[in-house]
Amino acid sequence: MSNHQIIYIKKPIFLPMLGGLLVLLVVFVLSTLWTVQEQKETIFDQSRASMMTQYRETLDAAVMELWSHAEIISRVEALKAAFTARNRDLLLEQSLPINKSLLNNNAITHFYFHDLNRTNFLRVHQPQRYGDQIDRLTLLKAEKSGTVSHGIEIGPLGTMTLRVVLPWQSGGKTIGYIELGKEVDRLVDSLKSRSDLSFYVFARKALLTKPEERTKEALGMVSNWDMFPDVVLMDKPGTALPDGLQPYVSSGILNQEDATGKQGEKLVRAVEKFHFFSIPVNNPDNVSVGHLVVSYDFRSFLSAFYSNMVTILCASIVIVILLALVFYKHLDTVEGKIRSIARKLQDSEARTRHEIGRVTETAEQVQSLTNRISEAIDEEVTSATEQSAAVSEITASMEELSATSNQISENAALVLAVASQTLEVAELGRNAAEQVMQKMREINEDNQKNINEVVELGRKSQEINKVMLIINRIADQTKLIAFNAAIEASSAGEAGTRFGVVAVEIRRLADSVMESTSEISDNLQEIQEGVNRLVVASEKGSKGIREGSELTEGTARFLGEIYCGVESTNDSARQISLSTQQQKTATAQVVVALREIEDGSQMIVNSVRKTNETCDALTQLSRNLSVSCLAEQPDGARVV
Repeated sequence: MSNHQIIYIKKPIFLPMLGGLLVLLVVFVLSTLWTVQEQKETIFDQSRASMMTQYRETLDAAVMELWSHAEIISRVEALKAAFTARNRDLLLEQSLPINKSLLNNNAITHFYFHDLNRTNFLRVHQPQRYGDQIDRLTLLKAEKSGTVSHGIEIGPLGTMTLRVVLPWQSGGKTIGYIELGKEVDRLVDSLKSRSDLSFYVFARKALLTKPEERTKEALGMVSNWDMFPDVVLMDKPGTALPDGLQPYVSSGILNQEDATGKQGEKLVRAVEKFHFFSIPVNNPDNVSVGHLVVSYDFRSFLSAFYSNMVTILCASIVIVILLALVFYKHLDTVEGKIRSIARKLQDSEARTRHEIGRVTETAEQVQSLTNRISEAIDEEVTSATEQSAAVSEITASMEELSATSNQISENAALVLAVASQTLEVAELGRNAAEQVMQKMREINEDNQKNINEVVELGRKSQEINKVMLIINRIADQTKLIAFNAAIEASSAGEAGTRFGVVAVEIRRLADSVMESTSEISDNLQEIQEGVNRLVVASEKGSKGIREGSELTEGTARFLGEIYCGVESTNDSARQISLSTQQQKTATAQVVVALREIEDGSQMIVNSVRKTNETCDALTQLSRNLSVSCLAEQPDGARVV
């Protein structure tokens, strides 16, 4: 091994391979973290969009519920009589069962009767308080517009209430206002029951009056008033807040977010376990009075992810170590084999030097013999080449003649094919014209039937219109009956409250039926107009069909004349094709014979040339072998 240089391959191959595996592992971890972050943001965005929709739907449903109950109450004659007579005790006695039903069944917490000058006549839910002037936006809007007004309003101590104010009519005149309200906390409870999110209600501190210590203690605001600079958390004191909620709210982000809560995304993304967004709570003038902050808890999601991540990472590390060990052992085996081969090469080197001398002598003898053979072959190549050239010239001339015959035969066959196709097309055209004439007659008959059916359709649509008028009258009577039933139910006290709701729904169903019949009548009118237009268009189509039939008959006559001419042309083309085919066959046989002669001559020339090339190659090989043997003579130690 002293004369050979051994190359070690473990270090330059194993270390880069190990580094590459580690880089792949790091890339996998980083890509997984990025994917999880994207997943979190997608889940959060979907939850935010869904909750925005649920909030609006819940708010609209609550408004419709309050509105419906206010309309039912406004139709109770006993309440009207007590209010008109200014008998507060009688009005309270008749309203208490209604208030109890609204509170227990519908979570409606506020029930008011107001005078025309916006003075509270009776708070059914707090009967001891009355006589104060009410300046809330909902009541002012109802007074100004004379119609129902609704919206969320905030009290001086932070209570947020969804209110609906209905002008109370009697004899076509407004006698006062009925107001129903539901606290926003009840709406939030409804949202909580339909999701696994956490909700926190905040009121703007600028709209509130800071309560005294005794009032704060009664309202549960001992620790909440000073917790945030601009808003007040309306939950009970001591409520556990998720990580990140306090900096999220204290940063003032609630004053920057739009209706979708997207302005706070940068701060939200800085929180790992909890993501937040807010839903603005606006009053009837669309001015923000507070915020509903929603928290999405990612702790279970992150816990499962980190657990899986640790498992995958540990498994990956073990696999990398096993691969490294296996690869290292394999490289060690390869390196041992390389050393064994080097030793065998050293042993065979001495034997090779001995054989080189003998090969050199043999090469010199072969070179002398090949020189004499090459001279003889050169003379034979010259003669064979001249003979092959002569045969090639004759073959080329006959090939040109054969090509000309082939072209004439192909053109004749093409003419025959075109004539045959033209004959077939003419026959098809004549048949098609006859079929078109038959179809035109059938189309004319079908068109006349369609006109009759369209006229019949117009007559039936008029009969349907009469049925719609009857349904309209029935729906009108149903609406009147439902209205009377609602009035009777309101006079029945608590026992008739639910029946009153059913009566209102029946009246709404009757309204829907009347709207549907009106739409159907409009559609029937459009159908009748379409029928008239279709009849006119069909008459025009009948005229066009008759003209088309006449043109088709003329076309059929022309096609018959064309068919006769094409048939004569086809017979002539067939005779020309047979003659050219015979000439083509004879020429091809002559060309085949000449090609066989030319191929034989060319084979002789190629064989001689190959022999000559072999001799030249053998001569050069002998020279190279002599040079190599001289160069391989031992003149010192070689390094492998």
